Amino acid sequence: HFGCEHKAAVDEAMAYAHAYKADLNLITGDITQSGLKHEFEAAAEWIKALPDPVFVTVGNHDVPYWDVLARLFWPWRAFESATGHPAHDHELKGADFMVRGVTTARGWQARLNWSKGVIDLEQTARAAQALRQTPPDTLRILACHHPLVEMIDAPMTGEVKRGDRAARIFGEAGV
Repeated sequence: HFGCEHKAAVDEAMAYAHAYKADLNLITGDITQSGLKHEFEAAAEWIKALPDPVFVTVGNHDVPYWDVLARLFWPWRAFESATGHPAHDHELKGADFMVRGVTTARGWQARLNWSKGVIDLEQTARAAQALRQTPPDTLRILACHHPLVEMIDAPMTGEVKRGDRAARIFGEAGV
């Protein structure tokens, strides 16, 4: 959440990423607090300094919160421009993994709490098909912002519309 980040924690995360040299640096959204230009600039600078490979998908805070027209018509334009990562149908293949992103966040939705998730089953089917086509020994990774299935006694909920159905589709695809 650049815009309300804790500098020491951000610095430590960067140091860890460079020291650990992971097979993948995966960021599942909410890179900004309110989708403001300076927040995207700070997030983009930080993301670009991470060691490769990096995969970023969008979260509900990554929309221009105060710009109603942008929320309605081009909610992911600033995210895509800042990160260089697409908001939809994003994938990355590594030597022994494949990660595919699906967008569960929305610029707006017809319910009071816009922070809750929604998953498109057509996007789910495309992602599941792409993941299913990987070799059997490949680690299949789904990257999304909201949990598709609710955890028992969790302090927060994602309440992803169609999340249970999407989780079954991904399970059948070996994710």
